[in-house]
Amino acid sequence: MKSKTLLIIGIVLVIGVLSFNLYYFFMDDKSEEFQLGSVLIKTVLKDGDVYGSNFRVANINKAAHSFSFTPENLEGFFDGVSESFILEKDETREIYFNLSNKNNSKEGIYLGSFIIDEGNNIKNIPVVIELESKDVLYDSNINLFPTKNIEPGDSLSIEAKIYDLSSKNENTKSLSIVYFIKDFEGDVIIEGSENFNLNGKQDVFSKSFNLDKEVKSGNYIFGIIISSGESVGTSSYFFRVDKDTKSFYLENNTLVLIIFVFIIFILLGILLYSMYSRDRLLEELKDTYSRELKKQDKALDEKERKISSKLSCRAERKTSRKLFKKIRDERKNEIRRIHRLRLKQIKQIKRNRKNNWQNQIKSQINKWKKQGYDTNVLESKYKAPTLNDIKNQVNAWKKQGYDTKVLKM
Repeated sequence: MKSKTLLIIGIVLVIGVLSFNLYYFFMDDKSEEFQLGSVLIKTVLKDGDVYGSNFRVANINKAAHSFSFTPENLEGFFDGVSESFILEKDETREIYFNLSNKNNSKEGIYLGSFIIDEGNNIKNIPVVIELESKDVLYDSNINLFPTKNIEPGDSLSIEAKIYDLSSKNENTKSLSIVYFIKDFEGDVIIEGSENFNLNGKQDVFSKSFNLDKEVKSGNYIFGIIISSGESVGTSSYFFRVDKDTKSFYLENNTLVLIIFVFIIFILLGILLYSMYSRDRLLEELKDTYSRELKKQDKALDEKERKISSKLSCRAERKTSRKLFKKIRDERKNEIRRIHRLRLKQIKQIKRNRKNNWQNQIKSQINKWKKQGYDTNVLESKYKAPTLNDIKNQVNAWKKQGYDTKVLKM
């Protein structure tokens, strides 16, 4: 009875999703009625700073329309009030605003929006406010991969270059790092904190995450806050998550029907398989492990290709392949070791059979999925060889009497 109910629920869900898609693509095609001159407003404020700017609203409809402007989640920062106005056909309006830390909020990253409502169409401009201390000793610059076409369930890699702006000459500085992914409705998708040892004047902090498959389409921010004593530095990276729903096959009704039936059979197969699967949660853990192995391979392959184009002889190219293979194997062994430790921990929870042990396993695996694998440790402990490393290795072998003729064959 339970399996039959599960199958029925699955079929109903598929019908509902496909019906919504058909309605969305064929029935709900709303034309654009106005345009905004900005897609993002972002500013860094310190004590006493005021950020003043403006954005443009253009009415591209065939008739005059009423508009309203409203700030959202910007209490204590926005200096102004909501307003309404009318724009004639092809008319534009500049909306001016000021942002400041009126309520003396503590250092951090704050998100809000400017909402423009035309009645039948609502658009918003994301607003990012970074509050830093008066003196910032450590700052960062963020890169996110992939840079576009991000969908729910995708794997994200974050690389933050951390800079020492102080005049200190210590070789190692201990910093506190808080990082997170948030949407503009205030929901936290991923968050964490850790201590980070900055070596020299510049270093790299990197993390990898898997977005949950249920993450909503919309605007998101990856933020990082670096603290040391009274110094608080902030950085943020704006990105979008979009579900790829507008597929080519929806343009053909006959093909839609074929796909519809095909998806139902696929769903039935998946559901039948899941009923006999011994542990779907362990399969999720295995998928995370496999994705990380592939990601490491891809990253090292790209670095190896870049270096290979700069090598001048066969000896250097063969040395490059050997060194990269060694690092690739070492990273895979480390990831495999972490995966085995996680499997061992799950098996220990199952053996104990305490109350709610299944929920404990699910909670632990979800936590690992959000944490990902600490790519910063992998890249520092098993560092990819540089062009100088390869050339120095070949020169070292020559000095030691190594038969380099073998490498030139």
